[in-house]
Amino acid sequence: MKRQNITTIVLTVLFSMVGIIASAHDIAIANADGKTIYYVWANDNHTELAVSCEGSSYYSSQNEYSGNVVIPASVTNNGTTYLVTRIGDDAFRDCSDLTSVTIPSSVTSIGNRAFSFCSGLTSITVEEGNRMYDSRDNCNAIIETASNTLIAGCKNTVIPSSVTSIGGFAFFGCSDLTSVTIPISVTSIGNWAFADCSSLTTITIPSSVTSIGSGAFLGCSGLTSITVEEGNLKYDSRDNCNAIIETASNTLIVGCKNTVIPSSVTSIGNAAFDGCSGLTSITIPSSVTNIGSGAFADCSGLTSVTFDIPSSVTSIGDDAFSGCSSLTSLTIPSSVTSIGENAFRGFSGLTSVTIPSSVTSIGDHAFEGCSGLTSIIIPSSVTSIGDIAFYGCSGLTSITFDLPSSVTSIGDGAFAFCSGLTSITIPSSVTSIGYGAFYRCSGLTEVISKIEEPFSVRSDVWYGVDTKEIPLYVPVGTSDKYRATVGWNVFKNIIERSDPTLNDNTVYFSDAEVYQGAQVPLQLKMQNTADIRAFQFDMRLPDGVSMVEARLGNSRLAEGDGHMLSVQKQTNGATRILCSSIGNDIFLGTEGEVATVILTIDGTLAEDTYEIALKNITLAEAGTSNLFTTEEQHSKLVVKPYVAGDFSGDGKVTPADAIMMLYYYFNVDQNSFNVKAGDLNGDGTITPADAIEALYLYFGAGNNNNARGARPAAEEVRDPE
Repeated sequence: MKRQNITTIVLTVLFSMVGIIASAHDIAIANADGKTIYYVWANDNHTELAVSCEGSSYYSSQNEYSGNVVIPASVTNNGTTYLVTRIGDDAFRDCSDLTSVTIPSSVTSIGNRAFSFCSGLTSITVEEGNRMYDSRDNCNAIIETASNTLIAGCKNTVIPSSVTSIGGFAFFGCSDLTSVTIPISVTSIGNWAFADCSSLTTITIPSSVTSIGSGAFLGCSGLTSITVEEGNLKYDSRDNCNAIIETASNTLIVGCKNTVIPSSVTSIGNAAFDGCSGLTSITIPSSVTNIGSGAFADCSGLTSVTFDIPSSVTSIGDDAFSGCSSLTSLTIPSSVTSIGENAFRGFSGLTSVTIPSSVTSIGDHAFEGCSGLTSIIIPSSVTSIGDIAFYGCSGLTSITFDLPSSVTSIGDGAFAFCSGLTSITIPSSVTSIGYGAFYRCSGLTEVISKIEEPFSVRSDVWYGVDTKEIPLYVPVGTSDKYRATVGWNVFKNIIERSDPTLNDNTVYFSDAEVYQGAQVPLQLKMQNTADIRAFQFDMRLPDGVSMVEARLGNSRLAEGDGHMLSVQKQTNGATRILCSSIGNDIFLGTEGEVATVILTIDGTLAEDTYEIALKNITLAEAGTSNLFTTEEQHSKLVVKPYVAGDFSGDGKVTPADAIMMLYYYFNVDQNSFNVKAGDLNGDGTITPADAIEALYLYFGAGNNNNARGARPAAEEVRDPE
């Protein structure tokens, strides 16, 4: 996590818990060496002092302490002597030029984060005679004597073997710390103990440690190796994973840029990789069911996130991928049901995201600031869109709600500052629109509402939208209701419009024939009367038929940069295919196939005619938010018995089949061939012997004792040419 983010969180969480909050200093007194130290009163009767920062807070005057600072046991001001008994919270924080500090024997209390981010600190000494603290064994640290807890360290600290606990914030922001040895005596590591130690490269957790606090290694971006010693009963680093795993719960709690998540891990803990800027790719195994809050926050170098299939992840926590600015695309697994607050906030490089039909809610701020995102499809399973969910997605030009939509609420500011949006269709299911939902969507040229009974909304929903000029399209017979309803009546151009004709625009597969065990390309064609910029459908295949790939066809867009295609397996077994233009360009449609789907036919599938169904077909019209839906489309797939020796699957045996068998055998070409038909000697693989047998077949001299399976006579299968 970035340093400013850490600061914000720490201040928010902890300032309500502390005893001394740094405030404007009461006294400033120069030591004999000329260094000025700032103090606040440590008690109500003003007899004792606490060392503080200058000004009202540590960030109002950074680096006020530098070089060697010796804190006096007492100071005299206006003839009165005061005992220095405390060092306040954040007193020396961010004093990066501070090189050494000496704590007097009079100090009995040291506040939180007193020496955090003192990156230049090389020496820490507690004077002899201090009853509360010591710096035993010349350790260059402050140790709470009674509890043997190290509460503050520096880059030269050597943790003594008598220390049993490393306190919260002990090395917080010690950016020059490159290595540390934690002795076997240590049983606990406190919250944020090594947070933002960005130069730390390796860490070994001894077998004695039974407690590791929240954010203990957060922001340690230089970590390359993490090891838990054998014999630790609470934690492990199984499979040389370079991570810390809580053994009982199988939760990965700390990772680094070299971490490989083991397949036994079921949860990725809160902030596990937070601030790991060197992490470039990660694979989430199918064993993982939960990704915790802030798990990958501010992993600015992360370019690839892969979910093993089938994925078991059901929840993506708050801030889980917030600030991952290098990620450009993401497919959310179909197992996910909720997207947490801030989950993908600040994904400035994200250009495409696929939200599966399993998701029911999109959290507050979920995609805020994803300025590179150009289009989004809200699946019909989603019932609520959180506050500021897509706020500031300035590149967003298209929002499509899958039909029938289940969205009932659009949160406050959900699409505010989506200045690239030209059209929006509000589904009939919506019953609530929050304030400022479309605030400053200045690019809107039309608004389409499917709501039959309009409800009042705040007028600021449309602030910055030219409601005096752009049309508001409403269902037939409802215009008077809209004109009489608060928030909708700001539109001066309310027009009734019926839904587009459904059956004039659709996509469908051509019928096809294929041999058992072979592959077949299915051409996807479009019938359209409107200009279509995108479409999607769910494809259901018969048992024994599987999809190898889907690729773009030879149909161009009428203009522009092209189109893109994505494929996603649905929880109901269907395959969802989405094809959309880059920008708002249109398909030429009937000029040729818009896509090609390659299918593999199982060699044991019975000879018959099968049906391929396209369901939930939706097409989006260019330049508007119109969505065309149509009835299911069905195409025929005729499966014929394979021809022995027909390695290419074209229904005949030729010398080319023998050549391809040799290519396959020598790994020259491992493309899709009918191995079942090519395995003529029945040994379960393709060998040169099969190629020779194929030539025998071609020339009518096949060895029927070696060749397996029922096959036509050689003269029936030989290429007539």
